[in-house]
Amino acid sequence: MAGTVGIVARTDREEAISVAARIANRFKREKFKVLLESSLAKLMKMDADSVPLEGMRADLIVTIGGDGTILRTCLRIPKPEPPILAVDMGVRGFLAEVPPEGAVDAVERYLRGDYTIERYSKIASFLGGKRLPDALNEVFVTSRHLAKLLHMRIRKNGDVVMECRADGVIVASQVGSTGYAFSAGG
Repeated sequence: MAGTVGIVARTDREEAISVAARIANRFKREKFKVLLESSLAKLMKMDADSVPLEGMRADLIVTIGGDGTILRTCLRIPKPEPPILAVDMGVRGFLAEVPPEGAVDAVERYLRGDYTIERYSKIASFLGGKRLPDALNEVFVTSRHLAKLLHMRIRKNGDVVMECRADGVIVASQVGSTGYAFSAGG
């Protein structure tokens, strides 16, 4: 089953770097090629390729951090995006389901094929006909000028779903709306 795994971690937390090392070593024992995100590779004393996120082509990416680490990874990795195994070492952790102490067990389940992949849609947005980076959480539309009303027409698959005048609007994906619900105590 050997393949390539990319590892991205918070570099400001020693525990995240330690978890990254344990995960990398486990994959290396199974003959996986291990790619470490460049800033992480500088801190780890390990025989692995140092790769910027933009060049991380892997069969699986493991993120060790919080929602910010996951979102940064999703924004910068090349398409098509591989599955992401997210280990929670952040403040909020809405998106990561695996606690640090369960990281190696999650890798073992992956190696056995004992996992499911949850697929989430991203939001595509355009400004003046130019496509912006896809958003996993939300898109916030506002004027460059404080308190200026905009006339907005929001489309889904080409059909107008909302038209309004407002100083801003947030369009959340299913991932983003879940984060809002959790942060509101729901």
